[in-house]
Amino acid sequence: MLFSQTFKRKISRFAAVLSTTKLMNRAGASLILPFYHLVSDVPVPHVSELYRVKKIEEFEKDLDFLLTHYQPLGIEDLVEISRTGELSKRLGFFLSFDDGLREFYDYIAPILLRKGIPAGCFLNTAFVDNQDLFFRYKVSLLIHHFKNNREDLQIKAVDAWREREPGYSNIIQKLLTIKYDNRDQLDELAKLVRLDFDHYLKTQQPYLTSEQIFELKDQGFYFGGHSVDHPEYQYLELEQQLEQTNQSVASVMEKYKMKYGTFSFPFTDHKVSADFFNTIKKEKQIALTFGTAGLKKEKIPFHFQRIPFEVGNLTAREVLNGELLYYLIKGPLGKNTIHRR
Repeated sequence: MLFSQTFKRKISRFAAVLSTTKLMNRAGASLILPFYHLVSDVPVPHVSELYRVKKIEEFEKDLDFLLTHYQPLGIEDLVEISRTGELSKRLGFFLSFDDGLREFYDYIAPILLRKGIPAGCFLNTAFVDNQDLFFRYKVSLLIHHFKNNREDLQIKAVDAWREREPGYSNIIQKLLTIKYDNRDQLDELAKLVRLDFDHYLKTQQPYLTSEQIFELKDQGFYFGGHSVDHPEYQYLELEQQLEQTNQSVASVMEKYKMKYGTFSFPFTDHKVSADFFNTIKKEKQIALTFGTAGLKKEKIPFHFQRIPFEVGNLTAREVLNGELLYYLIKGPLGKNTIHRR
């Protein structure tokens, strides 16, 4: 996966000079699903150390590019496509956003309403109303904290932590290796360096509140589940995957009165088995699920792969053309369909 992401980045600049329309036609890409997390013109410390956040102007240019080639689709359109297996004769895109961050309310929704673009937003139910913070966002906050605080106390605290976690000379390197299963280490380190995650949640409020979600729903936006607390599914047992999925979807549907149960995988759906999808299908609670593998074919009719559009400083044209070109390159190798065991 890392190789494919790196390769796509490298060819995206070259692909940008090619005709998007011709690439779309050759690839047969009548439906695409771009997704983001947030956009902002001000620093976002809980994200900025993980990846580059797009500016509002850049985001608007992305949308204008998409609108020149595709018509925007709503969740009902995708449900119909999944039921019939037939794509619209017109080219369409479904836009979505993960993690339920407050920028969706502050900046994104007003732009989408002005441009007439529907969208879905996927929530981690443990984080709504700023109850807790995604472990990777804690990593970003800690890195940001270290870069901006060099006092003796910080150094001594970090040295003490290194003694318990040997093998890393670079604290940032260590932080970036922390996974969901050992996320408690982040809280331990935060205490050592006097970084208060609860205070950050209260003062910055990085996530949507229930009140904002109800308001956005009334404006026509759709909400789905994104797991309870954002684990990496490839490291979970099947029962844990189903519990995280069903609990988050049921909570969103019940609290916000959503018509359809929808779910986007946190991180990736890589290595998620056919048993997972067969179980979801039998339980009939979830109408649609979404991955993050880019332009791919799926044998599961209710599962759609989305294209990440937050790729460094690449524009929407560069991202999409890179995806289309990569798809065409892989075609003769039979690498464009996902097979699950």
